[in-house]
Amino acid sequence: MMEGASTATTVTVDRTLGAGYHSVRMEYFEAGGDAVAQLSWTKIGDTSSGAWRGEYFNNASLSGSPTVVRDEADINFNWGYGTPAAEIPVDNFSARWTRTLSFAAGTYTFTATVDDGVRVKVDGAMVIDHWADGAATAYSGDITLSAGTHTVVMEYYEHGGVAQARLTWAAKSTPGSRVTVVVDDLDSGFALGGNPGNFHERAFGYRNHMWWLWNNTTAAYSWATWTPRLPAAGTYEVQVYIPSRNAGTASARYRIFHNGTRHDRVVAQANYYDQWVSLGSYYFTARGGEYVFLASNTGEPYATHYVGFDAVRFIGTVAAPPPVTPPTPVPPACSIMPVLGFGNAWNSDAQVRACLGCPTAQEQSVWMAEESFVGGTMFWRSDNNVIYVLFSDGTWRQFPDPWHAGDAEIDSSITPPAGQFQPRRGFGKLWRDNPQVRAQTSWATTEEQGFYGSLQPFQNGLMLWSPRLGVYSLCNDGRWKHF
Repeated sequence: MMEGASTATTVTVDRTLGAGYHSVRMEYFEAGGDAVAQLSWTKIGDTSSGAWRGEYFNNASLSGSPTVVRDEADINFNWGYGTPAAEIPVDNFSARWTRTLSFAAGTYTFTATVDDGVRVKVDGAMVIDHWADGAATAYSGDITLSAGTHTVVMEYYEHGGVAQARLTWAAKSTPGSRVTVVVDDLDSGFALGGNPGNFHERAFGYRNHMWWLWNNTTAAYSWATWTPRLPAAGTYEVQVYIPSRNAGTASARYRIFHNGTRHDRVVAQANYYDQWVSLGSYYFTARGGEYVFLASNTGEPYATHYVGFDAVRFIGTVAAPPPVTPPTPVPPACSIMPVLGFGNAWNSDAQVRACLGCPTAQEQSVWMAEESFVGGTMFWRSDNNVIYVLFSDGTWRQFPDPWHAGDAEIDSSITPPAGQFQPRRGFGKLWRDNPQVRAQTSWATTEEQGFYGSLQPFQNGLMLWSPRLGVYSLCNDGRWKHF
């Protein structure tokens, strides 16, 4: 029994029961803030169900007798700033999980995702050894096993801050084998982008965790990406997990970036309840820069629907190695390498690499605005108040934002043709004051839209990403290219 208001806390008790039916009642009240109520039970000492024997210690060195011993279905915990049990402190604790499992003969990759230290042993042989402090990181190791049962032990300690522990394993793939790779919303392959304050956590969905936010209509203020570590090239079916709650939009717009191309799929999250939904099958090169993207813009009225972010899985058959071909030019080695969409574009286009050179800083998220025109596109960035004008002939120019608070947003004497627009604020003042820009771009075909975009500076230019329009390279020689 626990009475009184508190933050989310796990309370564990043991009870001896006789055979037969028993009545279980849970009473709960919510005083304010986040509301969480979960109930679960396991039979102590029952290993027939394939449970892990978990031992928790009130120190960071696995010393002495464990304070808490219990059986657990999986090693998949994200305690955040909390504790595994009321008897365990939030910091400076350790745990050991032991389980005997049956394996087919083969080589297996074990992956432990932890914050802080971890050791993984199979039949006493060390597979992963990272007994040191660190932020949440995935550590992997391989071991070859004979057919039969083997004992797996994972040891873990938490020093301070966030506490997380997860263990997975998979047989190493061979050509023609079937593989499944899951990127959950707590894995290292998942990333939130844009304004992080828009996201909220809930204890629902795949592995009992998800993120959600309120939708935007057209502007993508926030987004997430799922980047898999695929074992080899091949065709993979991409599936997204739709949780039963906090996923109510009728038009979640998923984008699948693979093999240098992009495919968009719209999912009515409101139609599904704790189930996997297919986005289709696609060829992945497994060389990096391939991911699934989902943003807050759904086309629905502002803040009327939840958009849910949970797990994505990739199910496919590993392809045989391709025939040996002459080597392609290797991209230059840079002290900073572009990643994800920028990396995919930069690595795949030798002309862009030659004109941009190497990055001079990491990719950064910036509040921006964009507007499409008959003859091009304009982008504005808030961090330095600069406007980029990309003309449809493949050239671009940079201008300081000429508009200031208090200036007129538009010229009321100018009337655009039906279905077109006079640009506003900085875009509009530049367009009105610069005859060349106005002549080349003509009328706007959309209203100005704000969004969180990404920018990365290079030795000879920059790369820009818009959730609506994609990736652009802007070289200092005055040329731009769209990906």
